Order: sequence, then structure tokens, then C-alpha cells
Amino acid sequence: MEPKVHVPRSANDYKTFVFSFDTKQIHHIDQIDLRKQAREMIYTSLTTYAMATSKLQASLNNIHSQLKIENTSSLAKDTKIEGLEDLVLNLGLNHKDVK
Repeated sequence: MEPKVHVPRSANDYKTFVFSFDTKQIHHIDQIDLRKQAREMIYTSLTTYAMATSKLQASLNNIHSQLKIENTSSLAKDTKIEGLEDLVLNLGLNHKDVK
């Protein structure tokens, strides 16, 4: 394989080549093995993407739960502050006379 860059570090740094051949020229046992390897590569790729999707979904669910908790906490604090403000106004406390 011929590299695209001076110092290749990954498979993407190499030029790709497409080749074709007549399957009649390949022995039946080798065709079965080729198909088996292709299935395994596809299955591995699908499994990897499914696992990544699952991890991202779990992270998204965790973030959603955290946002709900923070929103509830914020609403509780707002309610507590409003209640304290109402209490102060109802009692008629003078802010200059606080002990």
C-alpha cells in the first residue's frame, strides 16, 4: 500500500485500491471462507456501532436525569426564597433593624 502522507499513523493515511475478480476463479472453499470473513467484519462493525450507540444513549439519559434534578432543585430554592420574602413582608420587619 502506498501512503498518502510522509509518516502514516493510521489506515486512513494510506491510499485505497479497488480491485475486482471473477468469483468463478476462486475455489468454493475459499469463497465460503471469504464470505465468513466478510460476515465477521460486518458483524464486528455493527456490534461496535451498537455499543457506542448504547453508551451514548446511557450518557444522554444520565444528563437528562441530572438536568431534571437541577431544575427541581432550582424550583425548590426559588419557592423557598419566595416564601421567605413573603414572611418578611408579612411580619413587616425593617431590614435596618435586623439582629
